[in-house]
Amino acid sequence: MGTSTLNDLRDKLQAVLNHHLSGSASNHLPARYVGECKEWFARLSNTERLFFQVAADSFAKGDEAGAERAAAALPAAPKCPL
Repeated sequence: MGTSTLNDLRDKLQAVLNHHLSGSASNHLPARYVGECKEWFARLSNTERLFFQVAADSFAKGDEAGAERAAAALPAAPKCPL
Protein backbone atom coordinates (compact mmCIF):
# COMPACT_ATOMS: atom_id res chain seq x y z
CA MET A 1 0.00 0.00 0.00
CA GLY A 2 1.48 3.38 -1.02
CA THR A 3 2.13 6.16 1.48
CA SER A 4 -0.62 8.34 0.01
CA THR A 5 -3.16 5.51 0.19
CA LEU A 6 -2.11 4.66 3.73
CA ASN A 7 -2.41 8.30 4.81
CA ASP A 8 -5.86 8.57 3.20
CA LEU A 9 -6.98 5.46 5.07
CA ARG A 10 -5.66 6.82 8.37
CA ASP A 11 -7.46 10.11 7.74
CA LYS A 12 -10.70 8.19 7.15
CA LEU A 13 -10.26 6.20 10.37
CA GLN A 14 -9.47 9.35 12.33
CA ALA A 15 -12.57 11.05 10.91
CA VAL A 16 -14.67 8.04 11.96
CA LEU A 17 -13.27 8.27 15.48
CA ASN A 18 -13.33 12.07 15.80
CA HIS A 19 -16.50 13.22 14.02
CA HIS A 20 -18.56 13.35 17.22
CA LEU A 21 -16.09 15.17 19.48
CA SER A 22 -17.02 18.44 21.13
CA GLY A 23 -16.05 20.50 24.14
CA SER A 24 -13.16 19.26 26.26
CA ALA A 25 -13.04 15.92 24.41
CA SER A 26 -11.77 17.74 21.33
CA ASN A 27 -9.19 19.93 23.09
CA HIS A 28 -6.31 17.99 21.55
CA LEU A 29 -7.62 18.68 18.03
CA PRO A 30 -8.14 21.98 16.22
CA ALA A 31 -11.79 23.07 16.24
CA ARG A 32 -11.64 23.50 12.46
CA TYR A 33 -10.68 19.84 11.99
CA VAL A 34 -13.46 18.60 14.30
CA GLY A 35 -15.93 20.75 12.35
CA GLU A 36 -14.66 19.34 9.05
CA CYS A 37 -15.16 15.80 10.40
CA LYS A 38 -18.75 16.63 11.37
CA GLU A 39 -19.40 18.06 7.90
CA TRP A 40 -17.79 15.00 6.30
CA PHE A 41 -20.08 12.72 8.30
CA ALA A 42 -23.17 14.78 7.40
CA ARG A 43 -22.42 14.28 3.68
CA LEU A 44 -22.18 10.48 3.91
CA SER A 45 -24.86 8.50 2.10
CA ASN A 46 -26.86 5.85 3.94
CA THR A 47 -24.63 3.13 2.50
CA GLU A 48 -21.48 5.01 3.50
CA ARG A 49 -22.90 5.42 7.02
CA LEU A 50 -23.18 1.64 7.23
CA PHE A 51 -19.49 1.31 6.37
CA PHE A 52 -18.79 4.10 8.87
CA GLN A 53 -20.59 2.16 11.62
CA VAL A 54 -18.80 -1.07 10.76
CA ALA A 55 -15.46 0.78 10.93
CA ALA A 56 -16.32 2.32 14.31
CA ASP A 57 -17.62 -0.97 15.75
CA SER A 58 -14.64 -2.93 14.46
CA PHE A 59 -12.20 -0.43 15.93
CA ALA A 60 -14.03 -0.50 19.29
CA LYS A 61 -13.70 -4.30 19.32
CA GLY A 62 -9.97 -4.10 18.63
CA ASP A 63 -10.31 -5.31 15.03
CA GLU A 64 -8.12 -2.70 13.35
CA ALA A 65 -7.96 -4.68 10.09
CA GLY A 66 -11.77 -4.81 9.93
CA ALA A 67 -11.95 -1.09 10.69
CA GLU A 68 -9.49 -0.37 7.88
CA ARG A 69 -11.42 -2.53 5.40
CA ALA A 70 -14.67 -0.70 6.19
CA ALA A 71 -13.03 2.74 6.17
CA ALA A 72 -11.53 2.04 2.75
CA ALA A 73 -15.07 2.20 1.32
CA LEU A 74 -15.60 5.74 2.66
CA PRO A 75 -14.99 8.93 0.68
CA ALA A 76 -11.90 11.06 1.25
CA ALA A 77 -11.86 12.55 4.74
CA PRO A 78 -10.32 15.68 6.23
CA LYS A 79 -6.58 15.43 6.78
CA CYS A 80 -5.89 14.63 10.42
CA PRO A 81 -3.54 17.20 11.95
CA LEU A 82 -1.89 14.67 14.27
